[in-house]
Amino acid sequence: MNELYELAKQIDVIIIFYFFMGAGIYGIVSTIMNGIWLIKDSIKKHKAKKKSAEETTEE
Repeated sequence: MNELYELAKQIDVIIIFYFFMGAGIYGIVSTIMNGIWLIKDSIKKHKAKKKSAEETTEE
């Protein structure tokens, strides 16, 4: 019975390790994707603002 307890303890540690590893990887990927979306949106807004400024100068 002691061997079964040790096996369950090792499996528990492995599950906790993979849970935290997954949470860490999710956090890193989420941060990178938010940064990419922020840059993409700011470029899109800049292009729209530049186009609007060009249209007002042409008139």
